[in-house]
Amino acid sequence: MIDRADITRLFKMIYFRLASYLSKESLSNFFSKNVPLKLISVFVAIMLWFMVLSGQVITKSVLVPVNFIDTPSGYIALSSSSNLSVITQGSKSLLDTLKYGTLSLNIDSKSLSHGANSKSIVPSDIIAPIGVEVLEITPSRVNISYEQLESKNVRVTPIFIGEAPTGYKVISINIEPDIVQISGVKSKLNLINHIETHQINLSDLDINNEKHTGLFLQDGVNTIVPNNIKVIAKLEPVLLLKTFTDIDVPCNDLQEGLKLQNKIVVKELNVTGYIDNLSDVISSENFYIDCSLDNKSGKYVGEIIYINNVQEVISDDIDIDPKSVRYEIEDA
Repeated sequence: MIDRADITRLFKMIYFRLASYLSKESLSNFFSKNVPLKLISVFVAIMLWFMVLSGQVITKSVLVPVNFIDTPSGYIALSSSSNLSVITQGSKSLLDTLKYGTLSLNIDSKSLSHGANSKSIVPSDIIAPIGVEVLEITPSRVNISYEQLESKNVRVTPIFIGEAPTGYKVISINIEPDIVQISGVKSKLNLINHIETHQINLSDLDINNEKHTGLFLQDGVNTIVPNNIKVIAKLEPVLLLKTFTDIDVPCNDLQEGLKLQNKIVVKELNVTGYIDNLSDVISSENFYIDCSLDNKSGKYVGEIIYINNVQEVISDDIDIDPKSVRYEIEDA
């Protein structure tokens, strides 16, 4: 590894020797004699100086994967730690370029005995690039299970979070396939009777929904076939309620010469419907009563109607409570 102090001392030695030489020789002789050699010396000095600047030594923690090599067919080796935390030392410019997997630990499966193994990890076991020194390893010992690879069929258990989309309820959920084959260490597989899906958010479902999700890889399981599950949800719309308070209900198309005796005010108006229809009911200003047939003064009962923003009456698709109100018309 490059030692910054040694390079600095070397640079100082070159500098003082060059200064001593220049003091004994005129400037014109310096540029006329042994020019190639002098240029090379200057270039080396500059390069050494840049190495000093870029050679700052730092420490950095990196994750190092545990790999098993030469594992015989039909066997599997699993480590208690899939990654090691390793403290490294080196130049900043070098350590800043390290990526996951640049350093690794390779364990030869042929060195393992059948069943449980315990292996101590030392810095020399870590494969690292030139210039990177391994200072500390955590954990410094790993437990390894080396057994014959076995397979079994287990049931898939879906894991749900959240609630169904607003305006719907879940009638049923099917998953395909509901049975998968898992492979892994026999001692671990004996304890597994199901495999779980990744979390499925019910709020992401829709009326004609079909989604795909993966399966959670449990400890001791090496492979899952298939590892992609189709989720088919059956949803049903439910009735929703919107409530409007203190709304003025106009008397539309009232004949000329007539007027309302008093404003029609509804303290509380409840609207019930399925989400597709209720989504159109957005403004308290769109409720009205059709007064076109009221041709003289008197007392009347009128049905409350709702018309959406594109002038379509949707009262038949929703339930309005109260359905009607009393009002009185007088001569204008």
